[in-house]
Amino acid sequence: MTIRCILLLLIFSCVCFSCGHNISSKEDLIRFIHRKDSGLKKENDTQSNIRMAMVYMPYQLFPVNVKSDGQDNFYFSLQLSSDNKPLSTQVSREMYGELIQLFLFDFQQYITYSYGASAHTVKHISYNQHDQNPYYDNLIVTIPRDAAFEGSKVLRFTIKEFGFQSGSSSFSFKTKDINRVNGLIID
Repeated sequence: MTIRCILLLLIFSCVCFSCGHNISSKEDLIRFIHRKDSGLKKENDTQSNIRMAMVYMPYQLFPVNVKSDGQDNFYFSLQLSSDNKPLSTQVSREMYGELIQLFLFDFQQYITYSYGASAHTVKHISYNQHDQNPYYDNLIVTIPRDAAFEGSKVLRFTIKEFGFQSGSSSFSFKTKDINRVNGLIID
């Protein structure tokens, strides 16, 4: 009888441990973030064949000298593509300059975020040229971490129509998913 109990307990323990997420490196963390069940990557397709994805980027992925500053903010990657290519490569030469200028200087007016009753305009966005990634244009969206976030359940981003027949999109993240990743210690 005791052998059966011990064997059953051993099998149960193995099953429980194997179902957990073992994240011990940056590579494991990146794989976990991109899993559909992590809740940290959201994607939308617009009517005009533009794919928008919003991906949470935890501070653990940043270089050591940036990590201390990174803990005061949340970082998200807004990825824009069409036909699995950067959106900026899918427009005419005349529109290309206009789109890049929009990404570099004016895009923050098209993104709002909220984690309570009031919506806020994103203050800082940086654009990474598509030569670093051949599949999408990458805009890094930075929002401050504050006490109101800690008491909320959902962080919601709204991207308004920004021209180029982009349409609008909305992305919602559960704050518990973000906080779960922020508590990890990675080598």
